[in-house]
Amino acid sequence: MSVQFITGRAGSGKTHLCLEQIRESLLSGEDTGNLIFLVPEQSTYIVEKMILNTPGIEGFSRLHVLSFNRLAYWLTEKSVKRRSLTLPLQLLIVSKILNTMASRLKVFSRQQGSAGLAGQILGIIDEFQRNGLNPSDISSDILSSKKLGSSTVLKLHDLKLIYAEYLKIAENKYDAAVHPFDRACSHAAGSELLKGARLWVDGFSGFNSPELTLLSAVIRAVSETKIALCADPAQINAQSSGLYDELSIFEPTLETYWRLRDIFGECGIPVRDDIALRGGKRVKKGGTLDFIEQNIFTDVSTSILDDSVKLVKTSDCHNEVEYIAREIMKLVRDGGLRYRDIAVIVSDEERFASHFKTVFSDYQIPLFLDIKRNAGNHPLTCYVLTAVDCVISALSSESIFTCLKSGFSRLDHEQISRLEKYCRENGISSGEWLSESRWQNGESRQDINLLRNEAIEPLKNFYREMTAHLDENGLVSAKEFSLELLNFIDQSRVESVLGQWSKAALDNGDTEISLMHKNTFESLLEIIAQVTDIFGEERLEPDYYASIVGDMLKSTSFALVPPCQDQVLIGTVDRSRQPEVKAVFLCGVNQGLFPSPVRAEGLLREDERADVISQGLEMDDPLSVEMVRRQYLAYIAFTRAKEMLYITFSEQDEQGRPMQISGFGDRLVNIFEGKLKPESFDPWENQDFSYTSPVRLSERVCDSVSPDNNDLKGIRQTLEFNKVFGSKLKDYDSLAAEYGSQWDNSVNTEQSGELCGKEINVDASKLSTYAKCPYMYFARYVLGLKSEKKFALEPVDIGSFSHKILEMLGRDMLAGRYDFDTRDSGEIHKKMDEFVLQYLVENSILSRILEKSRHANYIFQTQKSALHQLLDTLIEMRRAGNMKLLCVEPYISRMVCFDGVDVRLSGKIDRIDFVPAGAENSQISLVVYDYKTSARKTDWKDIFNGSNVQLLVYLLLLKDMRVLDRYIYPAAAFYMPVNQTVENAERVSKTKISQSRLRASGILAESVVADLTDPEVQNEKSYFDFRLTKNGSLGWYSTSRAFHDDDFEKLLAAGEVVLSRLVKGISQSRFDISPLDESCKYCDYRSLCRFEPVFNKQRFSDKANKNDVLALSRSKVRVEWDRDAELAVRKDQR
Repeated sequence: MSVQFITGRAGSGKTHLCLEQIRESLLSGEDTGNLIFLVPEQSTYIVEKMILNTPGIEGFSRLHVLSFNRLAYWLTEKSVKRRSLTLPLQLLIVSKILNTMASRLKVFSRQQGSAGLAGQILGIIDEFQRNGLNPSDISSDILSSKKLGSSTVLKLHDLKLIYAEYLKIAENKYDAAVHPFDRACSHAAGSELLKGARLWVDGFSGFNSPELTLLSAVIRAVSETKIALCADPAQINAQSSGLYDELSIFEPTLETYWRLRDIFGECGIPVRDDIALRGGKRVKKGGTLDFIEQNIFTDVSTSILDDSVKLVKTSDCHNEVEYIAREIMKLVRDGGLRYRDIAVIVSDEERFASHFKTVFSDYQIPLFLDIKRNAGNHPLTCYVLTAVDCVISALSSESIFTCLKSGFSRLDHEQISRLEKYCRENGISSGEWLSESRWQNGESRQDINLLRNEAIEPLKNFYREMTAHLDENGLVSAKEFSLELLNFIDQSRVESVLGQWSKAALDNGDTEISLMHKNTFESLLEIIAQVTDIFGEERLEPDYYASIVGDMLKSTSFALVPPCQDQVLIGTVDRSRQPEVKAVFLCGVNQGLFPSPVRAEGLLREDERADVISQGLEMDDPLSVEMVRRQYLAYIAFTRAKEMLYITFSEQDEQGRPMQISGFGDRLVNIFEGKLKPESFDPWENQDFSYTSPVRLSERVCDSVSPDNNDLKGIRQTLEFNKVFGSKLKDYDSLAAEYGSQWDNSVNTEQSGELCGKEINVDASKLSTYAKCPYMYFARYVLGLKSEKKFALEPVDIGSFSHKILEMLGRDMLAGRYDFDTRDSGEIHKKMDEFVLQYLVENSILSRILEKSRHANYIFQTQKSALHQLLDTLIEMRRAGNMKLLCVEPYISRMVCFDGVDVRLSGKIDRIDFVPAGAENSQISLVVYDYKTSARKTDWKDIFNGSNVQLLVYLLLLKDMRVLDRYIYPAAAFYMPVNQTVENAERVSKTKISQSRLRASGILAESVVADLTDPEVQNEKSYFDFRLTKNGSLGWYSTSRAFHDDDFEKLLAAGEVVLSRLVKGISQSRFDISPLDESCKYCDYRSLCRFEPVFNKQRFSDKANKNDVLALSRSKVRVEWDRDAELAVRKDQR
């Protein structure tokens, strides 16, 4: 029984010496006892592999490469079968204590449901145990001390109660000591494993109290022990002489060294002279990497720098990974390295993991992510938790579809989408899921009911069984809940589904995913059993039960076996351990992240910890411990490489906030006197595509044949030097020849016919849409893409309702041969109410929406009131003029040829009035009205660019048509608002708002003004948005929407020019993504085009006035309308 320390700085050969001694013992053939190599858990496989790679060693039985947990298992498993206190189980115990002792707790009872509280408390308990504190150490004197703040006293009070109860449950219920290692210690002396064995310990910077206790017991049982520690022998000698440097990078291991010597002295274990290793064996003597190892945390600097170190900055973390991938390609192809010779040390595994998976997949680089996989992110966790949520929410549609989409449903994705669409459109509630009656709304009712029954069966059974167990307080026993949850898992065929997923993953070579499926399922079953064991018949709220299971699953993580193939190892500095690495990339060397993210304060603040320590309770000093720990980890990271060291950092985070290089990175720059300068890397500006991925090369090729890049020759030369893609030059040449010289955003004539059909059909809405954005037109009218209908009162529903009521009222007027001014207004209002009731009877979906939503019903009633207000206005307008109702909702469709392009132009007009006066054979003047739910003005620029041509289209459609054997003169067109819109409402008094009237806005010819309204009434009431002078002529003519008759003819001609331009673009299928002004704001297709105004070319409307629009009439456009078009109206209107 003796101990010997092996000390040395990083790369001095400590691990190499341990391995050589083990190899010699194995090759000697002498059976002198077992050989035990104690290393961190994640290093066990790599160490075994390194020993098996030794010539002459094909296998071994005497050697045991163990971690502390595995060592404890070997010492206890065969003598006493016990249940271990795993981290999830410990969290469960703390959660139970928080629940049962809530009335006795003073601080944490108010935070009982807060996320992570159990984990934080468990961290404090672990700290108590690590420092040898018992609940009794938190004495009443300490709790009554006036030197402690009130919050500190209350926290200590709660922690003492929780800690005592925790120990009671751990010892009694599980027949376990305070820590699992304690039982192993009692079996160490008589263990056959340790009898006469030789022990090596390597890879640890420190040990907690339970590990120290177990290590001491094992050392006393073996014949010989050697402990390797990363510490400078010179500093050990200096400390032996009483010289201490508390800021030494080796402070953690030096503290461990002296602590071990003290323990061994107390136990009477002899300690032999240290084996002090001086000088590096890993790196070249005198090189840059050797200088970094010796001086990274000293004041010594040098101006000598070789090519073994590179410092690179990128815009973000994704580009960091992009740079690393390209450099790895260079190292493997030209540097003679294997992938296993390369390691990437990341500062924040959660931040970088997804980027490494994506980018390395693009570059076809094999990788092993040495990070723990969390079961909380598995679909099974989502499925179980949302199933419980279905119980809590009484089977709400949202919870049901979240559950179905997790992958365990009997329906496929298409069937789930169909069912979800139906439920959203029809507003299916929880009661309707439970109802035995069939769903009757919509089409394909039989199919929908079949899908519904198939989807809901397991959830409905789970809900009914669970609600049967709930008492009057909504509580259920943990035992009953667990039983029903297991039945639900069984009915859902979870094990079978996971088996299929696991097999598919194995077939694809993805062992990681396959193991995740298996381990998550086993962990879930174990957690349910543990919850039942801990809580038993105790009654809980269902959501509390779900939170416990969720927290335990999220705390369950799985570590995979390290790489056995030729893979790049990616991991954190404190986890990944691979001694023989030639090239190392330090990724994410940013302030606050490197070498690991700064830990947040726990339950006890820094000042509270200081107060507790002043009372004689030994606890960690988080600030000093964290500083020393981070410095040591940074040293390990900087000294891991054998030949090449790459340091990368980003200049901004995912939210675009600026980031700085870590202080450790700055120190590295300083020791080379500014010679080590960061290189900038931008994957798009970097033209060296000799080392790139197929994905990046494809992007570059596509960019090279775009209209913005004519450097085809330069791209081809790049490809010639690419060792992998040089063979693809012929394909590239043909691609460039076909598209490079004729690239545009149009579709050829043949494709145009296929997309738009043989006949082009347009209306005002389509033409305006095309003017706003050609791609919006393409998506909506060519592809026929529609946004999903929702069970809600949308603005379009309000518009449809208003239009239909006004249409029904207009048709009743035509049938009854009365008008707004020929019948009592009260009767007309009564008629409108009758039509509203009729509309609701005919529209069952709207009726159901109004029944289920008070807000929707309020909006509907408000709109109904607005229609009555509009009716009053229409009555007043009719009495002020000479117009009469001609027809409502006429559909007009005419063939027209714009510069050789034949199109069918159509339109459905809300209402047309006419002037009854005139000779029999004269023209009949018509006025068009289009109802809008809100006020809309005719802006000159909108007419000029074509984004608002609705009124012009209606006027042009009526031009040269006949009605009742008389030619039509379309004299005016107006937007008639249904709802009142008050601009700058804060400046308008309530009196003015109540007195304001709805105003028609549009375009008109001067000849129809006298028939529209009386000049005196117009100037007083302003029913229309034009002004008249005192003598009845048009006022403010330059800005007015009213025109002299000759100018009105020019306006119609200008409209033909605008329509011709839009029709030409549609006929040529020019559907480029070029939105006008703010068209994207209300577009349903942004997820398809992904247009970004900041980066892409945005079109803006040209400024235009009345004269600019009229000037368009001078453009030479050949327009031919069909002849003898007839507007159909009732014959008795003659």
